[in-house]
Amino acid sequence: MENKQLEAALNEINELKATLSLKQSDIISSRLAAIVDSSDDAIIGKDLNGIITSWNHGAEKIFGYTSAEMVGTSIMRLIPADRQTEESFILGKIRSGEKVDHFETRRQTKDGRLIDVSVCASPIKDATGQVIGASKIARDITERKLTERALLQSEARLNFVLQTSHIGAWELSLTDKTAHRTLIHANIFGYDTLESVWTRGKFLEHVLPEDRPKVNESFHAAAAICGNLNFECRIRRADGETRWIWVAGGHELDSAGKAAHISGLVQDITERKLGEALLLEREQQLRLFAEHSPAAIAMFDQNMKYLVVSQRWKRDFNLGDQSIIGLSHYEVFPEIPQHWKEVHRRCLAGAVEKCDEEPFRRADGTTNWIRWEVRPWRRPNGVIGGIIIFSEDISARKQSETELRWKTAFLEAQVSASPDGILVVDRHNKRILQNQRLIELFHVPKEIAEDDDDSKMLRHVTAQMKNPEQFFKRVEQLYAHPDKIGRDEIELANGMTLDRYSSPVLDEAGNYYGRIWAFRDITESKRAEASLRLLESAIKQTKESVMITEANLDLPGPKIIFVNPAFTQMTGYTTEEVIGKTPRILQGLGTDRTVLKRLRENLERGEAFEGEVINHRKGGKEFDMEWQIAPLRDASGKITHFVATQRDITERKKLEAQFRQSQKMEGIGQLGRRRGARLQQYSGHHPDAV
Repeated sequence: MENKQLEAALNEINELKATLSLKQSDIISSRLAAIVDSSDDAIIGKDLNGIITSWNHGAEKIFGYTSAEMVGTSIMRLIPADRQTEESFILGKIRSGEKVDHFETRRQTKDGRLIDVSVCASPIKDATGQVIGASKIARDITERKLTERALLQSEARLNFVLQTSHIGAWELSLTDKTAHRTLIHANIFGYDTLESVWTRGKFLEHVLPEDRPKVNESFHAAAAICGNLNFECRIRRADGETRWIWVAGGHELDSAGKAAHISGLVQDITERKLGEALLLEREQQLRLFAEHSPAAIAMFDQNMKYLVVSQRWKRDFNLGDQSIIGLSHYEVFPEIPQHWKEVHRRCLAGAVEKCDEEPFRRADGTTNWIRWEVRPWRRPNGVIGGIIIFSEDISARKQSETELRWKTAFLEAQVSASPDGILVVDRHNKRILQNQRLIELFHVPKEIAEDDDDSKMLRHVTAQMKNPEQFFKRVEQLYAHPDKIGRDEIELANGMTLDRYSSPVLDEAGNYYGRIWAFRDITESKRAEASLRLLESAIKQTKESVMITEANLDLPGPKIIFVNPAFTQMTGYTTEEVIGKTPRILQGLGTDRTVLKRLRENLERGEAFEGEVINHRKGGKEFDMEWQIAPLRDASGKITHFVATQRDITERKKLEAQFRQSQKMEGIGQLGRRRGARLQQYSGHHPDAV
């Protein structure tokens, strides 16, 4: 606007100069010079060849050149190479006596910077009206363009955030009650495109009836004070799905200070609400878990008041059945020492502290040895909400430490008597203990067993391996990593298979003292495993249906752990459909309950069972089944499983029924023939016979 006014003034002065006297012209020129020089805009005069004839103070500030540096030089000095054609266009318009309206372009300063400018130009005429040059005004709009670009970037970022966050924007007119919204807003309400009409009433139609009073109250409360909206409610989308949404907005005032619009955001928060419900459920589960945990656990708020406490905590500290939720920890235990209170304060500030053993002298004079750990718990936003104390009463352990000392000798004797070969080495991999079983397993000669040179023992054992290099490499790996535990199977050249187990000996601080090696002869168990695999393969190949279940007969019944292909072929169920289920899935209305009762009685007595029953295939079709069930026992004689063999005897039962029917009909025929013979006999010998 200022540029246009200045341009108009220059044009008017040029015209007046042509008609006024010389003196008046000088006065006007002086005034013009003062105006031009005081302007912050660059006002540049140039001839029709683009040679600069005047250069004001504003031009010096904008471009960095002084008047002395620029007057007499070409205007092209200010124009970047990619915009040289603009000057030809401007001069062409000027020569034709036309003005060049404002346009935005870029120009180059003395220090080489490119700046954004708004440029306009007007022809300069002499007294005869002949165009003799041009007056150009340039305004530095760099800051404005930076602001515009920053605003565009900000809007782009905002749109990106809204789109990626699936947040819809809306605006509601308080005069005509119409609303405008984004496509994401429409999508949230179940529409693929923007509805032509969207009003507050249309919005309320989507709100569930039970939530509408709360929503209306939020709108009215915000309108009463021209305040902000912020509420959550449920909506029924256009496709019928119920979702949770969050709505926020604020009032915009008109020039009179009255609320004219409300604009804001809407977001689908269904997942968050489901997450909150799940979190609440998890909190309840956590509370139940803590209360019934076998460990002594207590959860406190920032004021050290009980939030959750386990039953074990109450038992360990002899609190009985009293309710302590909401009470201060220091009220419940007034004898708590001061240094423990300091621990609590540090942990409420974010520390984690623990102690492996510490005496706690109770008010009644008794002493509990406690192992404890205190750590903060945090709310979902990361703020510390309080602390959790884990404690363990180790009084019994402390009392038993004395007993453990003399038991060490007993344990060493046990090692010597162990059925496993045991070797114990120190931190330098030197033997400190080996039992007789180790000597026997590897046939170690006496001179090697008693020799202090451990390399001889290692060479002797390695030489007996089926794969000596692999054996020796694993030994070196474990010695190189003192913290590692190793377990594998090794084969000896004589066909023996050993289970090799190696574990580091560490103290509570993690200090390494040596390593224990244990070797167990598993040759027979490996053979047994092979036999079991062979047996399993045979069971799978047999034509008889085989099913193995657990031994628990109480409801819901023993779970099926194995069925063979013949079972799936007979019942129609796949293996996946029955594993973990009970055999009751085969029973139905036609199943004889007396047979099932007899089955249970036999199994409870540990006896085998045989019988016939009607069962049901997958889909409900009945079939007759012949049944043999036997208990499986472990080495102690305890029943661990039941194995059942089953046979479909439906066809046999049909044949038996047909046979019985045939016999019945034959019996009826024989009876009829006998009666006919008697009647004939009677007719031939009776006195009244004819």
